[in-house]
Amino acid sequence: MKYGLAARVEDVALNVAQGFVHQVFDWLPRIEAYTSIGTPHRVRALCRTLLSPAEEYRTEPSPSMRGFRSYICLPSDGEQVEIRIKNQRKLVVTDRGGYINDDFTMLDPLTPGWHTIHFTATRSGATAESKVYIVDPRVKVGIVSDIDDTAMVTVVPRLALAVWNTLGERVGNRQPVAGMADLFNTIIEANPGAPIVYLSNGAWNTAKSIQRFLHKWDFPDGALFLTDFGPTDTGIFRSGKAHKIRMLNWLMEEFPHIGWILVGDDGQSDPEIYTEIAREHPGRVAAIGIRTLSQVERIIWLTNTHPAPIGDQEEVDVPFIEAPNGNQLLAEFRNLGLLPNS
Repeated sequence: MKYGLAARVEDVALNVAQGFVHQVFDWLPRIEAYTSIGTPHRVRALCRTLLSPAEEYRTEPSPSMRGFRSYICLPSDGEQVEIRIKNQRKLVVTDRGGYINDDFTMLDPLTPGWHTIHFTATRSGATAESKVYIVDPRVKVGIVSDIDDTAMVTVVPRLALAVWNTLGERVGNRQPVAGMADLFNTIIEANPGAPIVYLSNGAWNTAKSIQRFLHKWDFPDGALFLTDFGPTDTGIFRSGKAHKIRMLNWLMEEFPHIGWILVGDDGQSDPEIYTEIAREHPGRVAAIGIRTLSQVERIIWLTNTHPAPIGDQEEVDVPFIEAPNGNQLLAEFRNLGLLPNS
């Protein structure tokens, strides 16, 4: 694949840095593995190889770590990694960002529920594990949720505070959007076995801190689909909208038996993206829930003072629910008969 100038410059810089820390400091690849989702016959295996001191293979940063430290890492591309699920093994090579995003076909089908994926870096022997949720083919409902300003208060549309919340705020200090965990847990209780996927434009560097946040505030366990910072073959920055659309289309194709409840906020493009997906996949979106940011939140930073566009709902026969928090979204879901009353 041919990459743009920015991507080629990044590759040269990374190659120099990788060679330096390996030769001078004897750094070796370690693995960060990410929670994923799959069917009994196919699993998406997600991990990343990063260079670190040879004696240090920890993948769990301290809960008190500030966000910016998760961005200080050096990817290791071209690393051979063995993926093992139960007794089945596969060798895969990491891409230019050090990532593996592999569809692992199971010869022996997995039972629905949680399973473990084992990763081993061939060169260093470093190991890591991640969980994968195997969706029962009989399940009819699933959840896709944004993270920033939907599950976690980050105030993304206001650049200054977003930068502080992402890079400066300690992992353990971040606050949840009121009632969102209750909303998701109620949906899953009403639909046993329903999967949840957390889909965000945030960087994979923050995956571990996001998982700890979700666990701390009693959000249900689910797959995590983030993106990578840095240049691509088309420009200096990646398209967050394209990332979300690509992953939503994959979910629609991979799980044709599920009607997805899509939850996001109106600070960015979620309403437009979700209505576009509902239009392109008739009958596959069960409902759209949007957390509305307050005018005070918008005005404080003098930016993005109007909600994100919703999209053309006239072509979409899907319940579209808006509320300022998870508690009121849950009440609206119940009023519409989408969830049983408590």
